[in-house]
Amino acid sequence: MAEHKTLRAELDEELEKLTFSGKMEVRKRTHPKSRKDKLIALWNKELELSPIPLISAAVSCLLIVWSIGAYDTSLQLSKSAPYTQATELVEAGGNIYFKEQYEGRLQQYAKENND
Repeated sequence: MAEHKTLRAELDEELEKLTFSGKMEVRKRTHPKSRKDKLIALWNKELELSPIPLISAAVSCLLIVWSIGAYDTSLQLSKSAPYTQATELVEAGGNIYFKEQYEGRLQQYAKENND
């Protein structure tokens, strides 16, 4: 125990010439008072996040965005499809056509041949 006290005394003697001058700066960073200091302290805070919840959240967001996009695309397709209602089918030459398309092509062919 006596040896410990002598080592402590020697250490105190060697370090008495050194002083810590950044006391106010450390106190300002650890106990911020102004809004600016609080914002700086918040900005310097370290976050420890586990990768599993981050990956699952990212995958969930991607799935939601993808499903919204797929739903929106299906709505656009259903609005733009001209043959959503039942139409008549015509068989010609072993092929099946929509009646409107077939008649349109016949008229177009007749006009081309008349000219």
